[in-house]
Amino acid sequence: MTLEASHSIGRKYAAHMACEPLAGCEEKLKRAELHFKTLDETIAEFFETDSEAHRIVTEVDARNSRFVGRVEIADELPLGWSVIVGDFLHNLRATLDHLLWQCVIANDRKPRFGNSFPIFDDLPPEDPSNGERERWERCIRGASPEVVKFIEFCQPYNRLDGPGVHTLTRLRELSNADKHRTLAAVLSAVHGDRKQFTLRPVELRHVRPPTENMQVKAGRPLKDGDLVFEMPITIIGPNPEIKTEGSVPLDVGFGQPPVPMKGLKQMVDVVAVILRECRGFIST
Repeated sequence: MTLEASHSIGRKYAAHMACEPLAGCEEKLKRAELHFKTLDETIAEFFETDSEAHRIVTEVDARNSRFVGRVEIADELPLGWSVIVGDFLHNLRATLDHLLWQCVIANDRKPRFGNSFPIFDDLPPEDPSNGERERWERCIRGASPEVVKFIEFCQPYNRLDGPGVHTLTRLRELSNADKHRTLAAVLSAVHGDRKQFTLRPVELRHVRPPTENMQVKAGRPLKDGDLVFEMPITIIGPNPEIKTEGSVPLDVGFGQPPVPMKGLKQMVDVVAVILRECRGFIST
């Protein structure tokens, strides 16, 4: 490409950005969505083609009157998944930072190096000598009062059950972690939806039919041999045994505690909503 052609492309891009200031943000978001789709399909294909990668082994723990399931992991999860999720996180975080940059421009102010979309777990105190207040002001400097109010509304510190489970908090934590270390993929037990658990007893020996639901050890990385679930049972003979059919699903997660694929998808959705809402501040 000649220098003249390069300048021509640059002028066209600048003209496009002048008409569509959020075009770059939208392209970043689309790239994140593409990375998520790629990761989701790659994980599904891996478990379809490598059915022995992991399995749940069940047994009766007669000493503690428990029916337990442990995971056996035959193959490590591919390291390449961490590269994909790293690119995914970078594009999502950049979408928010680029958005703040454009909001400052829309307010007829010149963005500065410190401008970025803030994600705070605690409300910055009003004391100007506090470092967190200074950091907050540096992030939003130049944005309009309406934009700042919306950004404050989005902050994790507004969540009633605490910022730790907020989608933006997890995005910030994973994005920062990925800059310094590999976000290796890990297996974790699935949270929540019991409809996914199809494991059921089909044959009992010296054990009364279980009357309580299994307790799933969800939300933590699983190593080979780790306990996945347990269920109290009543033993009525010397050789207790429970045969089952069905499955206990495991998910792939990243970070500590692991953020499952569902959590990554929520990040995409939240960033998309923020981008959509801020379009109104820039177009008016």
